[in-house]
Formats: sequence, structure tokens, C-alpha cells
Amino acid sequence: MYRRELDGKVYDFDHCGYVYEGSFVMFDKQTGSEWIHVTAECVMGPLKGKSLDLEIAQVITWQKWEALHPDTTVFSSRRRWTERSRNRKAFSTKSSRMRLGLNVVVAHASKLYPYESLEPQKVINDVFQKTPLAAVFVPQADCAVAWVRNVDDRTLTFEPITREGELHRLKDKETGSLWGPLTGECVEGTLMGKQLEPLVAIAIFVRRYRGFYPDGEVFGTKPSEKSTRAQTRKAQP
Repeated sequence: MYRRELDGKVYDFDHCGYVYEGSFVMFDKQTGSEWIHVTAECVMGPLKGKSLDLEIAQVITWQKWEALHPDTTVFSSRRRWTERSRNRKAFSTKSSRMRLGLNVVVAHASKLYPYESLEPQKVINDVFQKTPLAAVFVPQADCAVAWVRNVDDRTLTFEPITREGELHRLKDKETGSLWGPLTGECVEGTLMGKQLEPLVAIAIFVRRYRGFYPDGEVFGTKPSEKSTRAQTRKAQP
């Protein structure tokens, strides 16, 4: 998800009808420039080199979204929002879910947290681009999010509180306060009422990540591995 406004102008977008690296390409109707929808970067036309600002968004099950936002509205191309639509899960099986990763974007740099690394830990405390962050996987919602770990000039370290395999709360080691993993709000303890800052974090297929972010980092790999894989990909016809 991204803002359509760029340099004071609002643009309208549509599908070009073909894909790049398995992801569709879009064009703006005002200039005909072409954009990669994963990175929001213009790659052809008068606006080449420009990028749209990414917005905070979540890939999440409808059931969990509705529970968090009972007054939500729904945009749908369907004429009717059916029960079948409401009950569809974001990912049908664990195996399909594990093909994804959380792409966290900070200061125009990217780092991938594969779900296969996130799921067993539930929370990964990390520092990327000098930003302390927590990458969080919530299995009952088939969703992963990222939060800035700084609150009131203090850097917090989070650990998961689980119930029957589900991520119930985040607990910071510094104060013992409890936090909602999907809302980033402190619901109990010394910091009750405080809100974590969300980061732009987008679900992406792991195998496609290098095609869009050849210089991006991947959690759990060494810098040398990143460089080798990127060079190998560039060498392929």
C-alpha cells in the first residue's frame, strides 16, 4: 500500500497487464510511467527513478482484523461481501505460510525476516539502520508486524507470552509491561497506555525477495552470503 501523491500531484494507477519477477507492473494514467508494485518504484517513463511513499499495512486473517476493528469498512470488487469471503484465511496451510517473509523497510533500506525464522521465536529483537525493532509473528492471525522498540528514550527488549501455542502478549524485560502484539499498545504495567511506533513491513515471497531487493539483508544470513547470492542472481540470463 502506498500514497498516490507525489511531488504535490495525485496519480491514478492501473495494471499494465504483465508481470516482473512474478509481481504485476502498474502504470499511472497521468504520464504512462511504469511502476513495480512491490517496491513502489518507477522503472520506465517520465517519472523513472521516483518512488511512492509506502504506508503501514497488514496481511491478516479477516477474523482477527474484525475482532480488532469491529467498526471496520471493507473495500471489495465483489457485489456482495459473502460469508465465504469473510471466512477465507490469508494462507491455507503452514507450508504455504512458510514461503513468506516480512520485508521491513527503514530509511529506504530493506531487511527480510523469513516466517520460518519468525514463527518458532514469535519475536525477534533486532537493530536495522540504527533503528531498534521487534519483528513479531502472530500465528493465530497469520500475520507478522514490526515495531520500533524505543519508548520514551528507552530501548525495550520483548519476549513472547503464549497461550496454547498462540501469541497472547509481548512482555518487555525492562519493566515487565504487557503489550498487544498486533496493536503495539501497552495494556498492562508501568507503561500502560504507551504506543509503539509501527514500521513499514510487507509480506513477500522469500524466493522473490532478491529480485526486488538485490542489496537487501536477510535475517539469519551473513553479509558474505547476501553478496554471493545477489551476484549469482545477476549472473543468470
